[in-house]
Amino acid sequence: MTQLLKKICIFLVFILPLMIVLLFVLGATDRKCYHFVEDFVEKANLYSLTDYIDYSMLNKEIKEYVLEEDLNITSDEDILALSNKIKKMNEDSPSKSGKYSTADFRHSAFWAEIKTKTVVYHIYFEFEFSPQLFHNPELRNITVKIVEISPSNQ
Repeated sequence: MTQLLKKICIFLVFILPLMIVLLFVLGATDRKCYHFVEDFVEKANLYSLTDYIDYSMLNKEIKEYVLEEDLNITSDEDILALSNKIKKMNEDSPSKSGKYSTADFRHSAFWAEIKTKTVVYHIYFEFEFSPQLFHNPELRNITVKIVEISPSNQ
């Protein structure tokens, strides 16, 4: 019996510190992701996405619909094109939720009002991120809400 107790003690001496380190690393990764999203919401807008989101951060489902150049928004037409791609993605496949969303923060600059000759669009984006061990956060989901307003409703 003492032999078994010795083995258990040796096992705990090696495993316990490893588990503590692992929990610390996971907690640090989670905090890093939260602060990334917090900074993203505070400082970014639709015209500066590429300053914060690198294409490698997108998960594979989003990459099937969004090209790298789609994130480089320079005009209202670019916003409308991206929102239509995201809308199509949301309709085609179920979304994977991330741990931290831009919707969790009071201020979000990820909206636009786009006027065409016949319609005004109010477009709202929501970005969801998840922590990744030893990497930047992963963009797990983008959702878009497009509200069409006819000029007579304004």
